[in-house]
Amino acid sequence: MRIGILGGTGSRSIIDDAETVRVETAWGAVPVETGRVGDLLVFFVSRHGADHGRSAHRVAHKANLAALAACRTDAVFAINNVGGLREPFTTGDLVVPHDLVALWGPHVTIHEAEAVHVDMTAPYCPHLRSALVTAASETWNGTVHAEGVYVQVPGPRLETAAEVRHLATMGDVVGMTGGPEAVLARELGLCFASLAFVANPAAGREAGPVVADALRKALADVSVALRDTVVAAARAVPRDRDCGCREAPAKGRMAPVPMRQAHKA
Repeated sequence: MRIGILGGTGSRSIIDDAETVRVETAWGAVPVETGRVGDLLVFFVSRHGADHGRSAHRVAHKANLAALAACRTDAVFAINNVGGLREPFTTGDLVVPHDLVALWGPHVTIHEAEAVHVDMTAPYCPHLRSALVTAASETWNGTVHAEGVYVQVPGPRLETAAEVRHLATMGDVVGMTGGPEAVLARELGLCFASLAFVANPAAGREAGPVVADALRKALADVSVALRDTVVAAARAVPRDRDCGCREAPAKGRMAPVPMRQAHKA
C-alpha cells in the first residue's frame, strides 16, 4: 500500500533510509521523502519545508497535496500540532478529529477554472479515522480522544484569549494547517485523516503566554511515538473502501449550463 504522510512543526520523517524525490506540480515542486517501512511504501512531505522555513500562512498546501496525489497514494495521514480549546482536551493528548470548522481561511481550491463543490459533511475518511483510533489506543501512553472538532485559524500569530473563548464554543482543538489539507484532499479524491497532538492549552486557559518554540519541542519529543501510531494505522487500513472519498470530486462537479441559442427571426 502507498501511504502519504504530512508532517508539521517538530515532525521528523518516519522513514529511516529515505530517498528524496522532487515532485513537480502545477503549484510548484515539492521535495518528497520516500522509502519502505516494512510492507508500506511511504511518501513523506514536511508541510513547512525541510528547514521549517514556511510559516502557516505560507504553506504550499495545493502543491503538497497535489504531490502526494501524483505519488498515487492510497491514503494520506496528517500529523497536526494543536492547542486545546477546552476540557478535557489537554497537553499530551491525542485527538482523531471527526469534524472541522474552517470559516476563516486560508480558502483554497484546486478548481479555479470550474465549479466544483465537494461534499464536506464528513471531512475525514471513516476508514482512516477508525484505523487511527485503534492504533493510538494501542500505542499511545496517554489519553486518546476518538472524536474532536478541529478549528482552523489562518495564523501565523497565535490566538488571543478572547478568540479562544469564542472558538471553544465551536470546537475542541485549534490549529493553522489542518483545514486546507482536509479540503484539498477531498477535492483530489484522497482518503485523508488527521492525528492531532495537543501541545498546549490554547491562550488564556492557563496563566502566562504561549511560547512558540515550546510547541515545536513538544511535538519533536513525541515524534517517534506519533510515527509508530501512524504506521500501525496505515497497516490496518483496508484496501477496499466504500467511503466515497475517491468519488467526491466527480460528484461535486457541476455540469456547465449551455448558453441559449440566439433567437432566430
